Amino acid sequence: MNFTRSCCNAKCFSTSSVSIGRSYELLSIDVLKKYCFDLLHRGSSGDKGVDFSGRWVLPMNTVPIIGQCKVSKKMLSPTVVRELEGVLSHHADHVGILVASRGFSSAAVEAFNWSSSPMMFCHIVGSKRKQPTIWKKLFESETETSDNNKAAPVANNDFSSSIGILLSCLLNSKAQKIMPGVSVAKRHILGKYRHKMIVEILYTSVDCHKTNAVRTVRIRQ
Repeated sequence: MNFTRSCCNAKCFSTSSVSIGRSYELLSIDVLKKYCFDLLHRGSSGDKGVDFSGRWVLPMNTVPIIGQCKVSKKMLSPTVVRELEGVLSHHADHVGILVASRGFSSAAVEAFNWSSSPMMFCHIVGSKRKQPTIWKKLFESETETSDNNKAAPVANNDFSSSIGILLSCLLNSKAQKIMPGVSVAKRHILGKYRHKMIVEILYTSVDCHKTNAVRTVRIRQ
């Protein structure tokens, strides 16, 4: 899907909070599809807290998915975990994905890890810049811990014409039980002229202990 073409209406390009949220939802779906997610956008006034739904097509099974997208000025707090738990209570056997434009606070990650609901955290940003320095700044901001809930300095809210970048992906213990063998790896590659990152979602077969990449996306300038 070409994200720019899918957002060519006037509302999507406006700067209202509703339009920014919708643009970010579509951008997030577009990025996740590169990792074998089959998703449909559902964000509307009657979505009951679900911005997208679908399935994650893995080598050995298919996992039903529901997701929420959050555009914020600061890293998300534990409140979003409790909100997603409430939504998942009405969707048995689904894994909930929470996508954030500014990432997650350490307190949110702790609540996520302790949650009894299967969840994934995805930090997806949008950027128009193509200079090599933007990737280095993104990676540095992602690896910094935030105890004071400060916002990352490199976010871009004009998601309708942005490049989608998946900076990180986390699975809590409950999600790992539903999807045994799935893990996430992130490699940084420093070159003479550019800095790039490869996010890999891996599947390890329980029977033969053989590791196969479900899908590898290379984010580079």
